[in-house]
Amino acid sequence: MQKARVAFKDYVGHYDVHVDEIRLKIVHTYEVIKLTDYICDKRHIKGDDKALGELIALLHDIGRFEQFVRYGSYIDYQTIDHAQLGSDILFKDGLIRSFVEDDQYDDIIRHAIEQHNKFQVSSSYDDHTMFYIRLIRDTDKLDNFRVKETEKVETLLHAPLDTILQEDITDKVYDDFMHHHLIYGPDRQSHI
Repeated sequence: MQKARVAFKDYVGHYDVHVDEIRLKIVHTYEVIKLTDYICDKRHIKGDDKALGELIALLHDIGRFEQFVRYGSYIDYQTIDHAQLGSDILFKDGLIRSFVEDDQYDDIIRHAIEQHNKFQVSSSYDDHTMFYIRLIRDTDKLDNFRVKETEKVETLLHAPLDTILQEDITDKVYDDFMHHHLIYGPDRQSHI
């Protein structure tokens, strides 16, 4: 994992860490690793299995940095699927070998990264792969609570506060929320 952490630091060093949105994703990555460690410890998952979870946590948002540079936004449905972009950067461009030399877990890593942001995950994966998909989805979402508590709303929604304060929640989003349904990103019509 040390090699992977050094490679991650090198990778993000190419981006302007003084930009709030970039800094946010770096901090988020390290917090997701901490949550992965916590869940693995609570579930008595150790050794290579825990290390694989940590590696996936480290790499899960690798596409976010390039997404923000290219589009100035983290809204996938308006720009690009950051999980697929991250998978392409790692596996099509070959960056994965900077993080881990052994390719025996490549399929699990790729599937976990590609599925971590999906509205719904296919049940076609084997149990071992599904464990890592669920682990990264859960730890990613758990840290989103911390992010929303600690970051400026302008950074989160990438809009000026006066604009945000003038917007309403759309009826579809409100209705889904009130009925305890997942909110589908493309249904959002305003920042809020």
